[in-house]
Amino acid sequence: MKIVNIFILYYDLGISKSGTSDTFNAVVGNNMSVKVSKAFKLNINWRMNINTTPKFGIMNNVLIGGNLDF
Repeated sequence: MKIVNIFILYYDLGISKSGTSDTFNAVVGNNMSVKVSKAFKLNINWRMNINTTPKFGIMNNVLIGGNLDF
């Protein structure tokens, strides 16, 4: 079996630095809005961050909020 190393080029806007990294990140998610009444909408969002760094696994975020129409 042949092992292939993949390096990803990146540029960090915050510190104006570029380089390579052997880790990979991906973000997937979904959202849903339910109109509860004429003036209120309930929002539910889910995001999952997957990365290949050995220390860090999968991170899930669940956000619940609402919109009030004035």
